Amino acid sequence: MYRHLLKCIAIITICALSFSCERKTNDWLQDLNANIPVERLSLVLNQDTVQGASAIIAATYPDEGTISLLNVFKEFDELDFNIAITELENGSYVFSGYDSISVVSSLLGTAITLNGTLSADGTASITVDQRWNGDFLKNWNVCDALLTDAESGQIVHAAGFLNWTSRYNSDTLCAENLSAMGTIALHSIIDSYFKDITFYDDLSLSFHYCPDPGLTIDNLIQAVVEGTVPPVVQREWKESPQGMADWFFKDNILYIHFNIGAFVPFYNELTGKNVDADFVADIIMRLDGLAGSEIRELLADLDGVDLEAVLTMFTDEQLEDIVSWLTDGFPLSVTQSLVEVNNQQVTITDLYVNQGFVDTFAGYMEGKLPEMETALKNMTVEVDGETLTGWDYFTYRTGFEAIDEFSRLWEQTYTFRIGTSLVDVPITGN
Repeated sequence: MYRHLLKCIAIITICALSFSCERKTNDWLQDLNANIPVERLSLVLNQDTVQGASAIIAATYPDEGTISLLNVFKEFDELDFNIAITELENGSYVFSGYDSISVVSSLLGTAITLNGTLSADGTASITVDQRWNGDFLKNWNVCDALLTDAESGQIVHAAGFLNWTSRYNSDTLCAENLSAMGTIALHSIIDSYFKDITFYDDLSLSFHYCPDPGLTIDNLIQAVVEGTVPPVVQREWKESPQGMADWFFKDNILYIHFNIGAFVPFYNELTGKNVDADFVADIIMRLDGLAGSEIRELLADLDGVDLEAVLTMFTDEQLEDIVSWLTDGFPLSVTQSLVEVNNQQVTITDLYVNQGFVDTFAGYMEGKLPEMETALKNMTVEVDGETLTGWDYFTYRTGFEAIDEFSRLWEQTYTFRIGTSLVDVPITGN
């Protein structure tokens, strides 16, 4: 009887201990299923404190769980990690996780390591280390040749290119001829001023440029008429200022963000202008986050700057888009191809904007068409030994009878790309 009593006591004790452990584990899991709001989270990404970050942590087993990081990475609105969790004697938890992610197919990937602590009072501290890898991280040369399609004969890659197709005036190859003229002009400008660009794994970039390559407007016009690039002159290359711009990918789009304090002096050097960098930076900071109507009101009231006529050419939504590009980065589509040039395989990366981007400026450009027509009529060009006005040459190449036909051409556009081609090896070496 006594032995039976001992057995009952032992069974009751084991059940009680098991119940106690189960309760403790459940409480533990309950504690680690919570949101960590902005005000309770301190997060450092690559030694920089991230403002506005939050997290959601959830324990799935006593030593495992997941964490979602929100508003931490430019590339992702939210990113989830599997984590290992350890409970400390003081009631707090430490956790760690790792993930390797393909951001843009084989072009770019990122490896992310995180370590964090969740205190008993619900505050958290997280340190994130992010490293980049992939073929995009290298020095790219500006495409120093006009590369044509073998079948159509049209230029498809260049230092600067315009690819445009439209149903309007298709019998006169209007859009195709504008593409050819625009490509010659863009290629001549970009190839004269820029040599290369390097994308680094800390998301910074640098490039080499020539402040005065000797390209004149007369040379440029004649190059467009003749369909050839101006002769290359010896150029002295300079390296861009440190920290002038950074970059990131999101949803397969490359964003280039300019540091106004470093970019404006560079712009002044190239153009000979005297724009106040502090003034521009202050305006952009004040515009950040405003609605279109508020952007319009702020810009209309700037002292010493009359933007009223320009503002009428943009909708509120378009103004919001432009401000977002200034504050967050200019969006560029990216395509990559492998092409054989001069008996060698060349990797070509095209960076470009498409019709949707340019649509933002369609109203502005339409308002400038009369000025464009006047400039063409006041210009003369030499064509096969004959002197023509710029307007006569333009109508000859496009079939236009009036400058406002641009609007109809744009309305019937079905492909449009304007951008630059980068190559992994120089083609001509000039």
